[in-house]
Amino acid sequence: MLTHYGRAPRRYMQGEEQEQHRFRGDNNLRMLNSLCSEVEDVRKRQGILILRVGTSIDWTMVVMVM
Repeated sequence: MLTHYGRAPRRYMQGEEQEQHRFRGDNNLRMLNSLCSEVEDVRKRQGILILRVGTSIDWTMVVMVM
C-alpha cells in the first residue's frame, strides 16, 4: 500500500494554493493506489518509487511504499 505522496514544487505555496495542492495530492495518491499491484514489484527492489510526469520538476512524484 502506498503510504506517502510528495511533490517537489518550484516555490513555496501558501494559503488557498496550498490547500488545492493538498487535494491534488490526495487524488493522485488514490490514483496511484489503484496501481498498487504494479508498485509492489518495485517496492521489493528499491523501496522508493519515483514517477516522472511531464518534463517539469513540478510534476515529479515521489512515492514511499511500505
